[in-house]
Formats: sequence, structure tokens, C-alpha cells
Amino acid sequence: MVEAAPQLIYEELLQPMVVEVPKMHEDLMVRYRAEAFIRSVGSVALQEKLPEDNYSSSLMESISLAHEGDLIARQMIETNVRTDVVERTIKTGHITSVDLELSDQGKIMQFGQTMESVYANSLRFTPETSKMTKRFEAEARNGMRIENLNRQGLLEDYNFVVFSMAADDMSHQEMQEAGFFTDTMSCSIQVTSTSSEGLKTESAFVSGVDRANGERHDKQTIASLGEALGVDYDQKSSAEIIDTPILIHKSLMPNGVVDLVKHYDDASGGKFFGETRAREDYLAYSDKCAARELDFADKVQLITNELISQAGTIWSPVEATKRLHKTSEKHMVTLAIADKSIDARVFGTVAADHIVQARRAILEGNYDAAIGLEKKAQSTARSSSCPSGSSQAEEKTSYIEKKGGKQKMKCPFCKDPNQYGDPCSDDKYCKNCKATVKGGKVVSTGNGGKKK
Repeated sequence: MVEAAPQLIYEELLQPMVVEVPKMHEDLMVRYRAEAFIRSVGSVALQEKLPEDNYSSSLMESISLAHEGDLIARQMIETNVRTDVVERTIKTGHITSVDLELSDQGKIMQFGQTMESVYANSLRFTPETSKMTKRFEAEARNGMRIENLNRQGLLEDYNFVVFSMAADDMSHQEMQEAGFFTDTMSCSIQVTSTSSEGLKTESAFVSGVDRANGERHDKQTIASLGEALGVDYDQKSSAEIIDTPILIHKSLMPNGVVDLVKHYDDASGGKFFGETRAREDYLAYSDKCAARELDFADKVQLITNELISQAGTIWSPVEATKRLHKTSEKHMVTLAIADKSIDARVFGTVAADHIVQARRAILEGNYDAAIGLEKKAQSTARSSSCPSGSSQAEEKTSYIEKKGGKQKMKCPFCKDPNQYGDPCSDDKYCKNCKATVKGGKVVSTGNGGKKK
């Protein structure tokens, strides 16, 4: 691995090695544009020009289209599932990557969905009073920064780097409700640059504590790493650090994000992915991470198939997301019983105990007991993927439009967007096409699923 000599971070052949993006002259205009975007999300629902008829702007739409045989929509679901299972089960000591597409206008997309719509959904479903709002606003600004820098061709020579620590302005209870895994206080090191497909984002999950529930070292570590790079993170909050991305010349990171993981560990006093444990070869470990994700492939397909099979019972975007989370959680609990490398604690204290007991029962050959313990673990599991700005209760009340105490929903059969009801109920009825769902099962698709 190539070490980043301190003297190289300033200039080499008159080319700066590290650039603090917010200090770039053109970043001012990007911030103005981002602010206008953020304000628009908070007022009128964001409207995008859809590139084609089968464009899927949400997970709910993708599930509906995939049920009708749309392969691109299925790919979008698979990507959502793959991201969820990784973030739900591996909180630290892992590297993953996501390929991003670019539209003709240079906008970042994934399977027809612009990243702007992803940022809009995060902001739209987060109460203005939430402590997560500043983080989501910073992420939206960073998305626009990436698009701008890519148009300039700078991501050919530089990596766009963001350090995303766990919140530092919340209590443990607030953090857990927002989806942070407080046992490890995980920090995500995100590196975005050009790839053969367009853009690629690598994310390395490192621990912010040296052991479970230990003292946090992440802020001091990142401040030390920033100092070595010529960037002052010392007095910044976690949200402000997200809002202070940097460009690092690729010559200093020949192996990508794993090089920054090593420097993070050096800055933390010789840890490994932020934890006090024996160091391994970083490149070999990166290969292990890729192999680990391949082990999840079968579960990704099972979860995707299960979601698509439920298309007729999903009537709102919030419900689709909740269904993904619960389905993913259920299958990953099953995997955790068989795979001891998965930390059972990610599913909560009660479920973790059932998982450990189920593992023991399997070793003893008591498979009936293991099945019972698996069901108990699934029913008591409390896990999360990426941190969000709203609890389930807040998601219910923050949905865009209500009428007579009921939420606005879209019929998955006739596509009428003006139905009202409780998206969490197992019983639904469309007044337009007469489609009926009872007990979570489709009783009737109405008049052939056609809109009047």
C-alpha cells in the first residue's frame, strides 16, 4: 500500500493533492442551487420529468412494475435489498460499493431513479425539528457537488471523499430510534469517483469505538486524519463534517477507500477498522468483503421475490419501505443463525439472545428447538439499515397528504393515486376499480385493474 507522505498533500507538479470542496469558488453556486432544491421539497411535492412510461420513482412503483415483468424495476429492487441487508447486518469492518449511472444531463441515477428523488424523499419524510435534517441537507448538497465536479472532469483525477460519523448531538436513545447502531458508533468513509459505468461510490464502515459500548474515538481520529490532509475538522460537528467533503488525488489512494481505512486506523493508534483487534492485510480483507456480499446473494433474491409477490398489497411508498425492512430483517435473522460471523447484537438484545440459543441448539442437533427460537428471534428483532430521520410513528403522520384522518394512497391495480385509507392495514379497498384486499390477501383486482 502506498503511504501518503504529508508533504504530498499540498502540491505535486503544481497540482493540489487535497482540496476542501466548500472552499472552491464554484461551490458557492452549488450551495445556492442545493438550498433552492431543499426549500422546494419542503413546499410543493417535487415534480420530475419522467424519461419513459415505466420510470419508477419509488420502491413501491418498482415493486408494481417488477410484478408486471419489468426487469429494470427488478434490478432497482435488488439494489435496494442488497444495500439494506449489508447495512442491516454489518455495522463495521466492511467495504461495499455501488455503481451509479449518469443521465444525458449529467444527473446521477440508479435504474432510472435520480438521486435527487432519493434526497427529496429523505427530506420530505423527516420532520423539520429532527436532528437528522442537517445531515440529510448536507447529503443533498454533496450529491449536487458530485454532479458539478464530474461535469468539470475533476473526478477523473480525484476521489470525492466524505466522512460520515454517527450523530454527536443525540442521546443514545435518540440515536437508536434514528437507526444508529450505538454498540459500534459506526462511521462510513465514502469515496466517489469515475468508473467504466459512470460513477462508483465505495463505502467503508469503520467503528467509532474500540470495543462495544466503549469511549468514542471517531471524532478525534477524523480530526487527526483531517490534519494530516490539511483539512480542519477539529471543531466541526458530525453533520458539518459530512458537509465538508474533500477531493483527494487518486495517486494518494491507488487502492481506493481501503487506503483511507488504513490511514483512519493509523490515526486512531493502530486499530483495525476502528476496533482494537489484530490487523490484517487491507487488500486481502477488501477481497473478503466482496466474497461476504456474494454469500448474501441468495437472500437478496429471496427477499426481492417476496416483495414482488406482495405488489397487490402495497399501497404507499412508506408501506413499501417498511415491508422491505421487515422482510429483510426476517431473512437476515435466519442467516445470522447459520452464519456466526454476523454479530447477533445488530438485531437487538432480546433477538440476539434467541439467535445465540438457536445456534447452540443446532450444534446440539435440536432442530425443532432451533426453529422455535428462530421464530422468536424474528418476532423480537429490532434492527435498522441506514440511519433515518423519522420513527415509524412519525412516518405515518408525515406522509404528504391526508383526508379525514386517512392517508393518501395509490391503488396498485388501476394506478389511481387518489385513494385514501390506512396503508398499514391488511384490509384495503379501491373506490375507483373496486380492488379489494382482505387480511393482506388480494380478494379481487377489481375491474381488471383498469382505471375508469
